Parts: sequence; C-alpha cells; structure tokens
Amino acid sequence: MKRILSLVFLIIITGLAGCSVFQPGESLNGSSWTLIQLNGHTLLSGSHISISFSDGHFSGTSGCNQYGGSYRTRGDTFSTGKSVESTAMACLDEGIMDQEQEYTQALTAASAYTLDGNRLEMLNADGEVILVFALDQAAVDVDLTSLAGSEWRVRTVDNEGL
Repeated sequence: MKRILSLVFLIIITGLAGCSVFQPGESLNGSSWTLIQLNGHTLLSGSHISISFSDGHFSGTSGCNQYGGSYRTRGDTFSTGKSVESTAMACLDEGIMDQEQEYTQALTAASAYTLDGNRLEMLNADGEVILVFALDQAAVDVDLTSLAGSEWRVRTVDNEGL
C-alpha cells in the first residue's frame, strides 16, 4: 500500500513540475510577477515592483508601498476594481514616488492582457503594451524531488489547529 501511495504521490508531483510556465489563455489566479517594463521603460535602478493574483484580488509592492485591490478577467480582458488601495509611506529615493504613481495609473488603465510563457503583458484600451512582467520563479520553483519519500502531517486547516 505504501508503494502505491508513493507512486501516486510521485505522479502528482511530476504533473505539477510542468506548471511553472504559463500558457496563453491561462488564468492569472495563483500567479506572482515582477515588473520589468513600465510604459516602455525599465524601472529605476534598485527599485522593485511586484504583483500577485489570488481569487479576484491582487496585491504587491510598488517600489515603496504595499498595494492591493480587486480585478476581473474575461477571456483576455482585464480590469481592476474602482480603486487601488495603498499604504502611504513616503520614500526619499529620487523618482520612486513618481514611478509608483505611474505604475498605479498604468495598472488601472490596463484593459487586456497576454500570457506567453514566463511573460505577462498588460495593454491599455488602445492595444499598447503598458506593463510587462516576468513570472516570479521563486514562487513556482520548488525542488520537487526533495519531497519524494517525505512524510507530512496536517497541523492546521484554515488556520485552525487540529
């Protein structure tokens, strides 16, 4: 019986191993991305902007502040909720606050998206690419072979101890 369970586990893990590259038409749900281009330009040196999508909500860092909101996709269309919520920290690094504002404006202006492997592009209503993200490999790269033969115990479910 233990051998059968190990085989089933290995088959499942092997199937999951191929999930680290997004294919066109896939949902954004459960993915994390790093911004590499904003309105055709690279980011300011040393800055980092990220976004993660989960169950109709997005969140991330915009260089200095944390942000979040709701989104909806239908086919290749994309829209954010009425507003993007953000913390209100002031950053002293030159240009970071302006870049954050430009990013937030571009994100709310996005009306479509395309996924191609490890690249997410968001387009405005005119079909222009305004945001380009790279898949956050740290969020999907797991050494699955290290799990083989391991033993797991459930200790909590929905943050409730067992």
